[in-house]
Amino acid sequence: MKKISALTFCLLALFTVKAQVSFIKGYVIDNNNEKISCLIKDIDFKNIPKEFEYKRTQDGKVENGSIENFKEFGVNENLRFIRAVVDIDKTIDNIELLDTSSKPNFVKDTLYLKVLADGDANLYYYEYKNLKRYFFSTSQQQKIEQLVYKMYTKEHKTVSYNNHFRQQLSLNLKCDAITLIRLENQLYNNTLIHIFDDYNQCMDANYVALPNKYIFHLTPKIGVKSNMLKFKEHTLDADLSTKVGVELEFVFPFNNGKWAMIVEPSFHKFDAEASIKEYRGGYEDLPIYNDAVVNYSSVELSMGVRHYLNLNNKSKLYFNYIYLFDFVGDSNLKFKNQEYKFGNISYSVLGAGFKYNDKFSAEIRYGIKTNLTWKIVNFESRLDYSNLSFLVGYTIL
Repeated sequence: MKKISALTFCLLALFTVKAQVSFIKGYVIDNNNEKISCLIKDIDFKNIPKEFEYKRTQDGKVENGSIENFKEFGVNENLRFIRAVVDIDKTIDNIELLDTSSKPNFVKDTLYLKVLADGDANLYYYEYKNLKRYFFSTSQQQKIEQLVYKMYTKEHKTVSYNNHFRQQLSLNLKCDAITLIRLENQLYNNTLIHIFDDYNQCMDANYVALPNKYIFHLTPKIGVKSNMLKFKEHTLDADLSTKVGVELEFVFPFNNGKWAMIVEPSFHKFDAEASIKEYRGGYEDLPIYNDAVVNYSSVELSMGVRHYLNLNNKSKLYFNYIYLFDFVGDSNLKFKNQEYKFGNISYSVLGAGFKYNDKFSAEIRYGIKTNLTWKIVNFESRLDYSNLSFLVGYTIL
């Protein structure tokens, strides 16, 4: 087991180093409006840069791209950044650093803005460290302007908010689907996309929203599970069980799709047994043997987070942290003519996997040791349980 863990760790470390320097499919548009297909270094783009690295071919040299040389660049066909000269309020929403003025402190800057909606009305986004700002333009108002939102303090250090962005939306996006009540409750966050998508749909029935929403995947999985049990310092001989389940994955629309939430119901069953050597005690102190037999079946509900690392255009590595709820069926431990029922348990699971072409996946998971008998009253011994699983899947949606 220790050798397997060490080997797994080494392989993951190797893949991680390789993944950290991956380049993904993209494009750049220079100042002469020439569009060049290329590979752009994958840096998540949570903090929107003014410079980036790219290669014209897979084996080409790494070049530096800058906001002075390229007016636009895109990544993976769903992330697009445009160059814009804008007035931006760089006041940070930190309660300890707020000023007393409700007016935005605009400064002029040249930035790359992420395109969130593209139609009769356009929505843009800029983020760098703790600064998050939204911008807009329309076919009538082509100049890109910041949607104004600012936290500030009044007397006695009470926090107030300048929500002028709601008025800006009301004046510029007139549509039956965008009511005053809706705008009054609109927050300064990613849900602004829905406002712009609805407006563009009003203006053009053929409008297609950009893929900035949550992405959902459905992946049936099957695999084998090695169950490791220890009772009274004896390791039980457990079956290699089959595990069958369905993974539901929700990919978040930020960080270039690197983060996801997973939910996975599954079923597994195994039997285990061991002959436990004990001593009678007394003058002769003779050994006696009693069989410990485990019959176990359960429905598992796994919930967790996943992080992807791109290896190349078709291959990616991922890591999971899962919390597993094990709803035990008719399961028990039989020892010394006694039957002990198991209760439901929950424990943490660590996993790492490989996905190819967003379809085929293979994954190894380790269930951290827990105690199967923790709900049993007046039971003299623990039954320690851990497991190692290998799963393969095929994404059908």
